[in-house]
Amino acid sequence: MTQSWLISTDLDGTLLQHDGRVSLVSQRVFAQLHQRGHQIVLASGRPWDEMASIAATLHIPCSVIACNGAWIGDTSGKALIEHVIHKDVVVEMTQLLENVQAAVIVTLENERVLLDIGRPSLRRKSIVEPLVQPTDLQMDKIFKITLALDDDNAEEMTDILTSRFGDSAAVVRSDPRTIDINAAGTSKGRGIQEFTQLMGISLEHSIAFGNEMNDAAMLETVSIGVAVANANPNLFPFAKKRTLSSADHGVAVWLSEFFELDGIDIPALAVDAQQAAGQKGGV
Repeated sequence: MTQSWLISTDLDGTLLQHDGRVSLVSQRVFAQLHQRGHQIVLASGRPWDEMASIAATLHIPCSVIACNGAWIGDTSGKALIEHVIHKDVVVEMTQLLENVQAAVIVTLENERVLLDIGRPSLRRKSIVEPLVQPTDLQMDKIFKITLALDDDNAEEMTDILTSRFGDSAAVVRSDPRTIDINAAGTSKGRGIQEFTQLMGISLEHSIAFGNEMNDAAMLETVSIGVAVANANPNLFPFAKKRTLSSADHGVAVWLSEFFELDGIDIPALAVDAQQAAGQKGGV
């Protein structure tokens, strides 16, 4: 297969293992895809700097669609396209979320902050964002507002927020306990369209992988959308294909078979990766 393809993948629950790392299996598959001239794009709800750290473990050049398509650029932090939430929407949103049973995290240009509304204690990451009052929030560039809920109620809350804000914001579930809010019209699918137009790349030969509803537009946009086995069942209608779960290296397996990669023994590589992880954990 000599045709160059655009290959885009979500991270959490799709490419990454349960420990948040890229497996040895995936590293070797993506290295060979890069050597064959294919364009690799990482697309996630994460901010660009977190994605850059993950991209570094692939050891190949990657483009980045961050914050669900609100930020598009490269791993050096150079932005090509940005979509920020309108200030009026941010003000209305923070007022509405004053007593919500969730931690409210705001992604700015160069940092994340935790708003002193709702229930800040529900934040789930190990990195501690600074706690700020909504009145002290810098409104210039807000790429995403995230709600970290205390139960698996993201779908219901997504419906409520979508009904309230209509066309003034994009509201999407990114996992059972997380909701992402972006500027109106923002999605990974739109991000793929904007990126390919900017780079002069055809969508005729494009593949994307995902596991959650914030991947739906992306899977519909590309020519071959692939859902991993552990995906939200509501995502499956948006995918043309399915692959194994993220834990079973589903992205790497599908790509290895589709592109007929040389010398990629998935079971053997998986065993090597497990052994390496075990040795590292024993140090």
